[in-house]
Amino acid sequence: MELKDFTTRTWNVPTLHRPGYLTTAILELERYRLDIISIQEVRWPGEGSLKTGNWTVFYSGGAEHQFGVGFIVNDKILHRVKKFKAINDRICYIELKCRWFNVILINGYSPNEDKEDEVKDIFYQNLDNVCDWIPTNKRCIMDVWSLRGSSAMSDHFILRAKIKLRLSVKWRKKTVSIKRFNIEDLKNQEINRQYKNKLNKTLNLTESSNNVDNLWNDIESSIKTAATEVLGIEERKTGKKWFDEQCKKASNERDIARIKMLKNPRRRTITNITDKTKAVNEFKFMFETLLNQPTQLDVEENLSTTEQRLDEPTIEVVERAVDMLKNRKAPGEDAIVAELLKGGEKELMTQLKRLVDNIWKQEEIPATWHISVLCPVHKKGDIMVCQNYRGISLLNTCYKVVSNILNRIKPYTRKIIGEYQSGFMLGKSKVDQIHTIKQIVEKVTSSI
Repeated sequence: MELKDFTTRTWNVPTLHRPGYLTTAILELERYRLDIISIQEVRWPGEGSLKTGNWTVFYSGGAEHQFGVGFIVNDKILHRVKKFKAINDRICYIELKCRWFNVILINGYSPNEDKEDEVKDIFYQNLDNVCDWIPTNKRCIMDVWSLRGSSAMSDHFILRAKIKLRLSVKWRKKTVSIKRFNIEDLKNQEINRQYKNKLNKTLNLTESSNNVDNLWNDIESSIKTAATEVLGIEERKTGKKWFDEQCKKASNERDIARIKMLKNPRRRTITNITDKTKAVNEFKFMFETLLNQPTQLDVEENLSTTEQRLDEPTIEVVERAVDMLKNRKAPGEDAIVAELLKGGEKELMTQLKRLVDNIWKQEEIPATWHISVLCPVHKKGDIMVCQNYRGISLLNTCYKVVSNILNRIKPYTRKIIGEYQSGFMLGKSKVDQIHTIKQIVEKVTSSI
């Protein structure tokens, strides 16, 4: 499948730094059914990209909220974006992958006539440098016209161009997301009773096994079956943004007023990685490099300790470990949340007790518990750089139950771990040790 042409437009917006201006601009693009548009006077500092709905904003700005250029690309052709290059706060370009050749769209915001000649010369010199290496023998622009009915957020009209070419089309793969159960229904006593009865019946049908993987698979399948039949799957709700119908109505009224003004001239007043698969591979490589560092040589210490004998956890300990789980927390790969475990009755606790006993004896956890959902969260800097993200691992909820039970060994670990250990120790901090070292260094240097 191939597309023979697509439409692109350019628009000098007054700014996208004000609240609601980006949303208004997106509504205009959807109204005109655009694929891609170049924008000027973005007034965003720095460079990078921003995802909003079905659109991605690539921007190139300076150190302050002045000038700025960029592109707004629809998801329909986002996978064709091969490269976005930010030159400065007046020039940038984007490269689109086509079937026979690539198309490069250059976005330039030239200085006004009242600017100094030196500013103009620098701009056109930079523009010439960008255009020198781009072949210009392909004439594919079919038509150009302006749209006088565009939003009144800007005193400039949208300029539309129709380009004839053949773009390569990539079939979109259906993404698989973790289904969430409608756990809010558990607050209803009747539904809660039905869930408990269904879970008990399902657990009674499972076969007895001492293998931790088989035992966990039976428990997981029983919980999911009962939750699916009784609670159902929760429908994903799109977040309600502040730009509501009232804001949209005010924007439309402003557009209507502008159209009336235009009819009466006498009243007129004047790295980027966009492919999801490549992005996942980049994060995969980054986290594998970060989390799989070569281990250092272990320091041998002569410790004379006696291994403390701990009895197997009782069913009361398992119940307390389940009660310690926090509600409304994101589940792991199995989609089982804490509410589903707390909603079970004694039969579920008995099955969990059997699972914990086998883990306790065999010192081995189910294989699926080794899998976590790794969510990258941006912390600072450029959002296009993977190193500026930190990973949050979402673990299976039953794994947390066993972790809560293992907290029983904390009183005994303090007798084994040396006093020098401060990291990951309750009541201690590495900051204290760093402060002590600094004090020692200062005293030594001052006495010399």
